[in-house]
Amino acid sequence: EREGLEGVKASWQEVPEDWYKVLLAAERERLEVVKEELLNAGREDLAIVFSEKQLVDIMAKGVSKGSALRDLRAMVGRGWRTVIAVGDNENDLSMLQSADYGIAVGNACRAVKECADLVIKPNCYPAIPEVLDFIGTKCL
Repeated sequence: EREGLEGVKASWQEVPEDWYKVLLAAERERLEVVKEELLNAGREDLAIVFSEKQLVDIMAKGVSKGSALRDLRAMVGRGWRTVIAVGDNENDLSMLQSADYGIAVGNACRAVKECADLVIKPNCYPAIPEVLDFIGTKCL
């Protein structure tokens, strides 16, 4: 049990055709093996990313926070002057890359920190003051 979700054991054949996301929860080492096996299985139609240390998200290729942000920007058009995204895990990478500025929290995974324009304190500290300072220096 995690975050109010009920675990279900199923094979790939049992996953409905109209699925959105498969979430795997286990110890990090085990999930790294599963992720590698799925990536090596030739399933080019899947996107597989960690969303937390003990969670792997499996989605259709092209489904991501980044693609959602790009779609939203296209709908809003020029109504948004600047987009800033804050993230910490692999599933946030595409979102940070799609934003004008990407910010990583201090306890983010290495790839997110490397992608970010700014690394702030870990997520256990209030982030808004640091983000507002950044906006004040970069966006105004």
